[in-house]
Amino acid sequence: MSALSFHGAPDEHGYVLLERRLRALPDAVFTSSPDDVLSEFMAMHARVDADVHAIKRRLFSPSLASRDDDKSASRWISAQHRRLARVARRMAESFERLCGVNDHALRLVALALHYMGESVKGHMKEFHFHGGLHALMKMGLASARHHEEIHLDVGGLAASCTLTSLYFRALVLARLAGGGLTFAQIEIVDAWMWIWMPALEGADRAPEGVSWRADLDLNEGLRCGPATDPGPSLYLARAPIEAARLAIIKEFHSGRTMCAPGDVARFSNADHFAALDAVRRALRGVRHESVGRGKRYEAHDVVELHVGLIEVMAKALSVKASDAPPISLMPMSGNGGATARLAGERDHAVAELEDPSRRIVQLIDLSDTGMSIEGDESDCCEVAVDDLVALRPAPGEPLLLARVVRRLPAPTGGRVVIGLRRITSASQPVRATLSAADGVSGELTMLYVPGADDSGRNDAYLTSEETADGRSLFDTSVGEDIFTFRFNRVRERGRDWVMAGFEITAVRAAPVKATERERFDRRMRV
Repeated sequence: MSALSFHGAPDEHGYVLLERRLRALPDAVFTSSPDDVLSEFMAMHARVDADVHAIKRRLFSPSLASRDDDKSASRWISAQHRRLARVARRMAESFERLCGVNDHALRLVALALHYMGESVKGHMKEFHFHGGLHALMKMGLASARHHEEIHLDVGGLAASCTLTSLYFRALVLARLAGGGLTFAQIEIVDAWMWIWMPALEGADRAPEGVSWRADLDLNEGLRCGPATDPGPSLYLARAPIEAARLAIIKEFHSGRTMCAPGDVARFSNADHFAALDAVRRALRGVRHESVGRGKRYEAHDVVELHVGLIEVMAKALSVKASDAPPISLMPMSGNGGATARLAGERDHAVAELEDPSRRIVQLIDLSDTGMSIEGDESDCCEVAVDDLVALRPAPGEPLLLARVVRRLPAPTGGRVVIGLRRITSASQPVRATLSAADGVSGELTMLYVPGADDSGRNDAYLTSEETADGRSLFDTSVGEDIFTFRFNRVRERGRDWVMAGFEITAVRAAPVKATERERFDRRMRV
């Protein structure tokens, strides 16, 4: 039988047989010794873990964006973990109906909760995830042993946990895995959570201070504040997790990486910083902190709206094909044409761009954090949530880049109201080339976005997903110096665009250009 399409997958025939045996295990509880059935399940889960570990080593290669085969591998891993979780749950339910096997049921519930957490790492946010997770935790609550210490083998290491800490681990991973984290970064967060197991213990009643709440009778994830109905709920305090996060930051300041041993310890510092930032944002949400929105002021100006990264650079920033660099977000091929890429109809990276029809919209209100605009539905039919747009709020003002955050029908028929969140008013087009250190050449244009901090740590580039993918080195000239840099983290992501942070790897002086007289003298000597 042929192997699965992605690299490193186990033989398909072997997994077909394994799946049949997994499906038959719950029924075997009533016909075989419970010890024998549990032993067979443990052997099967060990085989799955070994295969998954081999595939994950490939997924952990440095990359800001996932390739198609990586996504296939991630979906396959998630499916295996969900299958193991379902089988473990059915076996635990069967064991509950037998006498004298409570320890077996407790261990199976723990394994099911563990694999439910593993399944969401592949960004598999299915509708029934929370319902199944809550059903498992209800079994733990019914046993009154949900705070009892359990030892699990996780990646070859013995880990201490409880049913409650495993439950909250799965819920927190589900909250974080749908964001802009790579496979490596979500593994870093998970490695920290195994260290944070005491902080994830949770409580049966609302604790003092801010906390998350999990309602076991609803098919929803973590929520904030105490419950207002009598249904069963568990609580996770924010303070212990914040203390654990600050301890990791302290270790970084001391030059040490706080992480579990194994593949995770070899990830770059940039991946660790991205994981820390994700945890910080999640904790900010639990305490209801928000940047809010500035005071709104009415506006009635009529402006032109530019949509999509290519159009923003080509039209609003006047970076045209006739200028020195062709407008392209992909490395240029040897014959001067741009390589093809998958994108929206308006975002084809070609050497010459057709002028899009002008989109004229009216400002409704604006503030320091965003604005609202209104336009004809025919003009704004392509504008969607998460698009990158640009406009000038008033003549002579800098170009403002924003992200579309909502789109609603206007009170007047045939028109739409679009809400925008400001990104920057200080973007600059920058020419960059693929560094010769990578053995390839190519020229592209991207937008430099300065951060609010004068240190430059929040500076970023706006570019396409294809350009940000991988760990390629780029060269760009600033004054008399040439800087070599690479992208190291995604700060924000939208439709066909990425705002990525970067790290400078080298600085060298630009070669001195010969004057016209020097070039004439050389020709004469020849």
